[in-house]
Amino acid sequence: MELYCLEHIEDKGLYRNVELKRIGYFSSLEKAESTIRYFKTLNGFCNSPNGFIIRQVLFQDVTAMEYVYELEQQIHDTDYYYWYEKTLGIYASLSECEEAEKRFLLLNENSFSRFELISELFINCLKVDEYSSFWGEGFDTCVGGK
Repeated sequence: MELYCLEHIEDKGLYRNVELKRIGYFSSLEKAESTIRYFKTLNGFCNSPNGFIIRQVLFQDVTAMEYVYELEQQIHDTDYYYWYEKTLGIYASLSECEEAEKRFLLLNENSFSRFELISELFINCLKVDEYSSFWGEGFDTCVGGK
């Protein structure tokens, strides 16, 4: 089965790099493109209308999916001066995602303690063909925002 992951990248200026916003997973390219048309009207997104990205995500041995499970890692220092976020994997079931989380923790047990960084893992559950309610009203931007 294939899904389409819709994201938006905003240029935060010279020293702030870029910010990625995951909007959702969609069962067809047409649904993802329709969501882009809507999001281009929202605060913040309308300031970066060319920042939308659609990625195709393939799943083996899955015929229909209602939810997608993401394993996400956040690495930061105690004051959040340094902060990094990465999606480690996308899974068709919660049990697959939890197994991946266990493997990751086992393989990386002591990796971050020597750098005085905090590593946290999160499992996100996203309903297919629904955009994230977190971004549903847009976002404020510090680069030419409305």
